[in-house]
Amino acid sequence: MGITLLWGLLQDVLLAAVPALGFAMVFNVRVKALPYCALLGGAGHGVRFLCVQMGMPSSGDRFWRQY
Repeated sequence: MGITLLWGLLQDVLLAAVPALGFAMVFNVRVKALPYCALLGGAGHGVRFLCVQMGMPSSGDRFWRQY
């Protein structure tokens, strides 16, 4: 893993946590759960980022058609 990939992953995770936190606030999630929402939103998008970087298609539909 190159430093460029790690930097891109860090950016992707941090920038994806912001809208996840915003959606949690819109839907009145408890304040204690807000950090977990941001963490899981960022982690989920980080997994997607890594999959796309490894050559997997970004659409789940295309992924399942391969098999």
